[in-house]
Amino acid sequence: MVGKELPLSAPPILPVFKYPTGKASELEWGNFVYVIGYPRGEKMLSYGIVSNPGRDRYNSFVINTVFNRGFSGGLIIAIRDGIPNFELVGMAKAVPAETKLFLKPNEKYKLSETNINFPYSGEIMVDTHENIFYGITYAVSIESIRRFLEQNKLRLAQFGYKLELFFGNY
Repeated sequence: MVGKELPLSAPPILPVFKYPTGKASELEWGNFVYVIGYPRGEKMLSYGIVSNPGRDRYNSFVINTVFNRGFSGGLIIAIRDGIPNFELVGMAKAVPAETKLFLKPNEKYKLSETNINFPYSGEIMVDTHENIFYGITYAVSIESIRRFLEQNKLRLAQFGYKLELFFGNY
């Protein structure tokens, strides 16, 4: 539509979270948790065990769950006093990874022309390779999320977000 302004769309409607929020500060070694995410656009559920509760002053924690791209920002739900009592205790943040740099021939190089008895003397390119350490997932505590929401409450309201609709007990 050339020459016309597009109408502002309403902010997305977030569904009400049906489980209570808990406290990551109460997590202990060995607590069982579920992680909900969307790797490759598919809704997935993974599970893990809290392996390092209260790792800093923000009550962040580490869980030993399988984590793929798309789980970032996923909800972490803990079991409280047995199933079906679940509570939101955090959000999946990231997995540790290391990036290695290595040298390689340019794209025109043909492997079939390689003679390992002579050094390579053509153009060299730098490339990277990322090693992801699956099974280690860093988590943001619900306390940190609540603190962020409280500090940005007015700004989020300006964009039309109604936090009380998402966290029923906010």
